[in-house]
Amino acid sequence: MIDEFARNGSLLELYGGLLTEKQREILELYYIENWSLAEIAEYLKISRQGVYDILQRAIRQLNIFEEKLGLLRKNEQKIARYNNILMKMQELLGEDNYKLLLPYFEEIKNLFD
Repeated sequence: MIDEFARNGSLLELYGGLLTEKQREILELYYIENWSLAEIAEYLKISRQGVYDILQRAIRQLNIFEEKLGLLRKNEQKIARYNNILMKMQELLGEDNYKLLLPYFEEIKNLFD
C-alpha cells in the first residue's frame, strides 16, 4: 500500500477533473509542485487556514469518488496481478530468458496503462 501523500496524489490524477478549479489548483500545488500551505496561501492571497480547509475538503471529496468508483483500487489490483505474472514467468523461464523477454512484458503492460 502506498503512503497517504502518494495515495492522495494518485487520487488527484484520477479524479482531479471532478473537483472545482480552486480545489484542483490547490491540490496540484501541494501534491505535484510540493508547495507548502503558506506558499499556496501567499500565492492565492488567502489565509493558510483557508488553504488547509480547501485541501481537506477536496481530499474528502476524492476519497468519496474512490469509494464509489474504485479506480485506484482496481489499478493497484492490476499492478499486483502484473507483478505476480512477472514473478511466475521468471520462475518458469529462468533468469536469462526472462531478461530477454522483459521488454516485451513491459510493452504488454503499457498497452493497458
